[in-house]
Amino acid sequence: MWSGSGSGGRSSEVGRQSDFDRQASSFDKRAGVGPEAAPVIADSVVRISELCARDLVLEIGSGTGEIGRFLTRGSWRYLGLDASLGMLRAFRSSDVGDRGLLAVADADRDWPVPDGVVKAVFFSRVLHRLDVACVASQIRRVAQDRCCVLVGRVHRDPNGYKDRLRDRMHEAIVARGLVPRPGRSESRDILGMLRGGAGAVSDAAVAIGPDDVIGSGDVVGSGDMIGPVDVASWTSVGTCEKVLSGWSSKDSLAGVSLGAAMCRDVVDEVGRWAVDAIGPLGSEQCETERYTLSGVWIRGGS
Repeated sequence: MWSGSGSGGRSSEVGRQSDFDRQASSFDKRAGVGPEAAPVIADSVVRISELCARDLVLEIGSGTGEIGRFLTRGSWRYLGLDASLGMLRAFRSSDVGDRGLLAVADADRDWPVPDGVVKAVFFSRVLHRLDVACVASQIRRVAQDRCCVLVGRVHRDPNGYKDRLRDRMHEAIVARGLVPRPGRSESRDILGMLRGGAGAVSDAAVAIGPDDVIGSGDVVGSGDMIGPVDVASWTSVGTCEKVLSGWSSKDSLAGVSLGAAMCRDVVDEVGRWAVDAIGPLGSEQCETERYTLSGVWIRGGS
């Protein structure tokens, strides 16, 4: 099911949506969590948020459905929102069939969701693109009396090739007089807002096994924090060349609308640096990545 999100919008957002439309067919292969981790992450979302029959789970930034498709496979209901029609078309063309609802929507505006109906809200690697205050307001509006909000993040070795490339790319953008959007603090900001405090979440993660359940036995009432917990890990094998190639097809980097020409200029600069600092761009690089979930239980309207 498709739902429009209204007209208008910021030019930078339109550019980023176009980026994602173009990447839809290759996004999971380039930047996804992988076919083994995705169902494990989805299962963790279900267990932690205690989803039951007819509950509604809302995913913001559902993209191609790499994780969301596994959230459609239960007795609960699923709604995925994304600003990119291309991404949602890829989601619908996967093996989900007609399970779940998908809607084109800008998460920085009013969500096409009724008040007080959502049992769980899930974000995976998307908050750095959103207005956290607006998102927190919408969560409070759509949340049931007892609602679980979960934020998923991928953690990499800060000395690994991906983070080193990203850090150098940020430096190149700053050198051009622009400010990259920070990508590490949004989960703490939004969970702190929803809890009623500021920055109450630590980056330290606690590992849980496949048989461990975080639910009503651990969470007492509104405002109680969840995690961060490690729910999946995997070994990533890739090349600097592949990362740079993915960036070169964009008009924006690090949340900044650069335009195609400046984007290519930044990518070329990072590539020249990488040859000296990391090695041949086509050489295989390996690093371990892990996926964590942080969250909070809230009451709708709180």
